Amino acid sequence: MKLRWLEHSPRGPVSVSLCCPRLPPGTFGLCVELCSGDLSCPRGQKCCSNGCGHSCQTTVQDVSIR
Repeated sequence: MKLRWLEHSPRGPVSVSLCCPRLPPGTFGLCVELCSGDLSCPRGQKCCSNGCGHSCQTTVQDVSIR
């Protein structure tokens, strides 16, 4: 699940969403499920893939101009 909202800028509406950080190519994490969904993580974190299992990770902003 992404949290998404619109902001206005001089260039027009901007779509902002909070999402999991991108994994570098070839990344392998622990093959353990350390979370079961975003609600099982502390505030400001999401349950994200770590390359094999899932863990709570700090969200990053994904910004795109509409």
